[in-house]
Amino acid sequence: MERPASPPLTGFQREIETLLIDLVTVQRQLSDVQTAKKQVLISRELEQLDQLQQTERQHQQRLNQLLGLRQHLMENMRRGGIIGNSLYQQCHHQGWLQEGRLASLFREARQLGMELRQQSWSLWTLAQKASRYYTAALELIAQGGNQQPTYEQHPQNSGGSTGGALLDASI
Repeated sequence: MERPASPPLTGFQREIETLLIDLVTVQRQLSDVQTAKKQVLISRELEQLDQLQQTERQHQQRLNQLLGLRQHLMENMRRGGIIGNSLYQQCHHQGWLQEGRLASLFREARQLGMELRQQSWSLWTLAQKASRYYTAALELIAQGGNQQPTYEQHPQNSGGSTGGALLDASI
């Protein structure tokens, strides 16, 4: 059984739909760039990394533009008497999420946003580990292959610290 077609969106609803479609599009593009960026970082293809970073900056600029449009739209809606601290709340108070089109776009944008945060965290972690590796390699080269002596409080623990700073800070 087919669902009846949603009535056409008007006014603010149409503007919100356009904003969300643009947001989802840019989020998908940015996700693709971050996936490619991770592969390029792993394979150490620095020329491609520069190109991907330029593309990533363009997508980030577009996200900033959309953020500005969102803010402008929310202000116009407040002037029109529509209350809410977020675009989602404003739509909810108007009952516009019942029709499904806007609700599904909000869900998709939220899901893609979470995926982008996870990808960004993964890239940051990869970059930090690579940085530590290269720092250790450079120190070893600078020391002529000899490691600096380390002085530990517990000499029987020759393997160094077993915990990480993030784990220790979280306790």
